[in-house]
Amino acid sequence: MAKDWLDNLLDTISEEAKNIFVGKPPIINRSLYIIGTNITDSIKEAITENIDAILAKNPNKHYKFGKTGHSAKRAKDDKYRANYNQMYLLFSSEKEISVEKLEIHFATLHHKNELCDNKDLNSLGEMKAIRGKYFLYLVI
Repeated sequence: MAKDWLDNLLDTISEEAKNIFVGKPPIINRSLYIIGTNITDSIKEAITENIDAILAKNPNKHYKFGKTGHSAKRAKDDKYRANYNQMYLLFSSEKEISVEKLEIHFATLHHKNELCDNKDLNSLGEMKAIRGKYFLYLVI
């Protein structure tokens, strides 16, 4: 049976993760993934519910919101990359700006939590599309 386009896309993301993380790449959870184009209140609410569920299942673990790309810090800093072993895909869009705005939104909401490792609230760093899609993710 042939894989559908989403399975192929998620397999590609798994391959890309090998370049992002030190050692064994993270487990990529595909179950909470939302596809969208524009940001709406209902999309933000759905993502928030997914984040809350993820964090409830992973109490006392550090986490960070990110977007697909190749940040210089992530590429060079082994400690930065080794802190996380699970990646939850939260949202994808063909619009880079939608993913960037959502990263800023959720990083800002969570940055006061001592377990949240997002220190930069400006979504700095170049984004990279994977098969024409940009992704927002949460690593734990």
